[in-house]
Amino acid sequence: MHKEYRRFLLRKEVVSILKDLQTKVYPSDIFFTKVKLCRETKYIHTHNSYHKVIQRGLEPAKSVIYKPVSKKKFKQKKKKRKGAPIRLDDYLLKLETCTVHIEAYHRHLKGLYILIVPDNCFTHETSKKLHDTYIGKYIESDVSNDPRYEQKYLTLFGNPSRNPYNIYTIFKDLEQKRIASATEVITKEMKSADAVRIYLYDKYILLLDTVKTLQNDT
Repeated sequence: MHKEYRRFLLRKEVVSILKDLQTKVYPSDIFFTKVKLCRETKYIHTHNSYHKVIQRGLEPAKSVIYKPVSKKKFKQKKKKRKGAPIRLDDYLLKLETCTVHIEAYHRHLKGLYILIVPDNCFTHETSKKLHDTYIGKYIESDVSNDPRYEQKYLTLFGNPSRNPYNIYTIFKDLEQKRIASATEVITKEMKSADAVRIYLYDKYILLLDTVKTLQNDT
């Protein structure tokens, strides 16, 4: 699947160099009012401007529409948001021939740092060079294909680095019967919301299996 950019999880020690970087920093406030598989709507306040951002479809056919909105409209919509609002500082850096971003998150996502590299300047060679730069030693892993690090999931479920489990992997394991039932994986360390989602998803799969069995019998 084509990606517009690559995302890299950075170790929290990167904070030690952020304050010393001679670069532009843009504080941003972000919240979502709609979060669905093929459509999401979010509002962004950054660069002294307010925008509504509508995304439709899935990559590589995803479309993105930006619409300017007033400060008043932004505040009104914030009252109807889904999940927790996101606050981050966006650091713009020049690495080799590319302009990259470091997103330093705050509030409930404090301690999360994501490096954003545009896909059109990402090759095997730039990948090697990236790890040789002063940022490279802080790269923990490539999370480009991990949906937990997309902003719509961050706003709903928080920092995945603090969870010892991947709820989406559990869903897939339940679907493919690698896990017999939700009771095998639900633990007291889990967030209550995650435990409920796993339990309900397990029942949903059971219901689908029952419907298929009844259809086959008829």
